[in-house]
Amino acid sequence: ASLGGAIGRGLFTVPHGLSLDPAGFLWATDVGSHQVFKLNAQTGAVLLKLGDGRAAAGPSSFNKPTDVAVERGSGEVYVADGYGNSRIAVFSSSGEYLREWGSAGSQPGQFR
Repeated sequence: ASLGGAIGRGLFTVPHGLSLDPAGFLWATDVGSHQVFKLNAQTGAVLLKLGDGRAAAGPSSFNKPTDVAVERGSGEVYVADGYGNSRIAVFSSSGEYLREWGSAGSQPGQFR
């Protein structure tokens, strides 16, 4: 597939990660705006936005999210929120917060 032009022009503050999910959608993380975007790979239209734009912890916030993975079967969205929060946050395919795990450290279940 050809992108044919710029996707996300003017959308990002500090773009960081870019992933393609099993359904063909693009997922982009922005460590500057502390948000995650699901994009139509053909048009660049924003289909879903995760994060309220604040550098914080909690179900609706990230602190420099870095990457995204989408589970093929369930469509669950796994966000690596590691720079500031040292966690993996999990959302439903529609963007509903489901759970998270991890904390800062070097023990099992921790990230550094």
